Amino acid sequence: MKSLIKFTLLTNSALFLLLWLEERYVHLLGIVHWIDYAFFILMIIWGIAVLVYISPPSMKTGSQRINPLYRQKVMQAKRDAKQQADEQQTSPHADAIPFAIAGLPSLALVLFYHFFLG
Repeated sequence: MKSLIKFTLLTNSALFLLLWLEERYVHLLGIVHWIDYAFFILMIIWGIAVLVYISPPSMKTGSQRINPLYRQKVMQAKRDAKQQADEQQTSPHADAIPFAIAGLPSLALVLFYHFFLG
């Protein structure tokens, strides 16, 4: 939990700094109000979360051919392949969740501004 809070603070702070530098020198996004920073931070973080979620599972290199005469090696290879397939099915969710949670403070700020201050 503590590492997730650190990740959220670090991610939001780093993106705010990058957006501020971009707006100061490049003016590409045309940020005018302070709430625009929160909106762009939210879109960037959740965009990263979506890309991590839909990315294909990484392929491990170095697979070796196994002689079918060696039954123990074949059985171990099958177990390893099944375990790898199980890990690959859950890995996109596990990697994308911190990014999705890191965008929640920006979402709360945008919604608060929209419904109560705007």
